[in-house]
Amino acid sequence: MKKTLLSLAVVSSFITAPLFANQCIENIESLHHTEYLFLNNCGLTSQEMPEVVAYLNKHPDIEEVDLSNNMIEDWGAKKLSEVNSPIRSIVIDNNYISDNGVALIASMPALKGIFASNNAISDVGAKAIAAHGNFTYIDLSNNEITPIGAEALAGLPTLAYINLDNNYGLGDETAIRFSHVQSLRGIGLSDGEVTDLGARALAANKHLNQLDLSFNRISTDGIKAIVKNENLRYVSLAYNEITTEALIALAKNQNIGYLDLSGNLLGDNEAKILSRNSVISILMLNDNYIRKEGASALVQNHLFRLEISHNYLGDDGVVALSKSSSFGSLDVSSNGVGPKGAAALAKSRYWSLNIDNNYIGDEGAAVLAKPVNYFSYLSLVNNQIGDTGAIAFARSDKIFNLDVSYNHITSVGLKALSNNSALRVFAEGNDVNAVKAKSKIKKPSLAFRTAALEYSCLNNHNDYCTTLAKHHFVDGSFLR
Repeated sequence: MKKTLLSLAVVSSFITAPLFANQCIENIESLHHTEYLFLNNCGLTSQEMPEVVAYLNKHPDIEEVDLSNNMIEDWGAKKLSEVNSPIRSIVIDNNYISDNGVALIASMPALKGIFASNNAISDVGAKAIAAHGNFTYIDLSNNEITPIGAEALAGLPTLAYINLDNNYGLGDETAIRFSHVQSLRGIGLSDGEVTDLGARALAANKHLNQLDLSFNRISTDGIKAIVKNENLRYVSLAYNEITTEALIALAKNQNIGYLDLSGNLLGDNEAKILSRNSVISILMLNDNYIRKEGASALVQNHLFRLEISHNYLGDDGVVALSKSSSFGSLDVSSNGVGPKGAAALAKSRYWSLNIDNNYIGDEGAAVLAKPVNYFSYLSLVNNQIGDTGAIAFARSDKIFNLDVSYNHITSVGLKALSNNSALRVFAEGNDVNAVKAKSKIKKPSLAFRTAALEYSCLNNHNDYCTTLAKHHFVDGSFLR
């Protein structure tokens, strides 16, 4: 009988124990950088959380933790809330956490920032967060919050930045609520059914410097009100109803440094209007109808960063953009760019360049592998590049981070790339049989941040410029 029980115990322990140790847990020391611990995208479940908590308790210097894109669920959140370290900022995006879990995390005494997008948090969880009253940064985008939960959050006396993108019909009511929060510096209400009424209310809050009203119904009246707020530096009005009159008002503005007008049916004439503005340093014009003529006009701006993907530039439009002496970062993905455009871009002074979803091929790759200046980040996803192009990049000493995913590179090209120890490469979706070569390929480091954070850092908003924030906001999920 005892022998039978022992056998059952052994079998049971084998079944319940993980078959493979989690690599992030095994290498947790390498993911600990000063006061930050990065455990995002690690495949962590609630079972690993006791080990995470034990590590945090042994390292009280850690103040900010990123656990985004895992599966810790409410039980894992409960274990995390029991940590003794003075955690002041935590990222739990996309973790299957509900109201119970977020309420426990919100109770952590030192916590000032909670980033919990894409979970299952409702008004109950929002009220639990609001009940603790100490939060400065909150991201609850892509949850189940209504104006009731938003009202509770608007009562936080220390709230500086909040993101409520993609929740349940927050509308003008919520915009008006937050317009009265004097501590507020930034708000995201993307896809929130906000109209000109809500835009005017938020614009009246002179403490705001960052405003995301993308995917709403903002038109001329709302935009004119926004322009009058002299403290706004970051504004996203992507996918709204921008009229020529509204665009002229934006072009005259001398305060906004970051502007997103993607998806507003803008063409060459509208690009010419925007070119009159010399203050904007980061401009997003993705998914519009801009061609060579508009590109030539935009070169007149003193832009540091331009995103103009999904337009109609072609090689001629890209050649026009390459003549800019101010651009540091350029995104011309999905624009019908071929080898001619690639050759022009190779002569430019960009440190970050995205040419995804074009057709530069090996010919274009060969010239980009020998740029005039150094590329900190070069993205060439889906560009019909083969081994010849990959080998050219493998020989380059002027590129630090390279993404050649979803091209036509075989084990020959992948092996050549892996032999360049100075080059960080991401090559997903190429030769599926090249396991040995691909195992040596490294993912690219964080080459650039989202524009909101980037602009804040450039303008010395140091309270919004932490390492963890840079890591979290790289996907553009907050105030994008």
